[in-house]
Amino acid sequence: MRQRTELLKHSAGFTAVELLVSLTVITLLVGVALPSFSDYIDRSRLQSAAETIASDLYLARSEAVMRGVSGNITVSFSTDGATSWCYGLNLNSACDCSLTDTGDADACVLDTAGVNNLKVVSSSDYSAVSMTSANFSGATSTSFTSVRGGADSGQVVLQSASGQQLQVAVTALSRVRICSPAGNSYVTGYPTC
Repeated sequence: MRQRTELLKHSAGFTAVELLVSLTVITLLVGVALPSFSDYIDRSRLQSAAETIASDLYLARSEAVMRGVSGNITVSFSTDGATSWCYGLNLNSACDCSLTDTGDADACVLDTAGVNNLKVVSSSDYSAVSMTSANFSGATSTSFTSVRGGADSGQVVLQSASGQQLQVAVTALSRVRICSPAGNSYVTGYPTC
């Protein structure tokens, strides 16, 4: 019985050296994984912002076609070339996406079933994603018409904190697409522009 007690005393727990080696290995693994995780989060935010813009451009096009002759849907962008940006959708004219009162004449609103709904997306929803440019035939807005959803061609360029870029483009045939202007399609998952 005594021999078994002696054996249990010696085999229970970790030695200080074993504990230090384990902590060193864990620290090294975290140090290697953390930058990859940070890049993943940057890339995810960038992709999410680009996909939201593309989705809203598709929405504007389909709303314009659905409404027919009652009006165009305009998508207006505002950017400081960095992390402060916004855009909004409005019936028939450009709008100010910084306004939050649906009663303001320049607010970005869409009439849905007789109710004016604010339709604005802001950079605060996508931290660390910059909008470096928004250019549609020399303007910062594009209007989709009821005739086959036609619109001014142009693009919005987004950039993550780590320098990855995505472009949301409206083609001459009013097709909306997301692509990688920097040729880093293997990183962003989108084809090169």
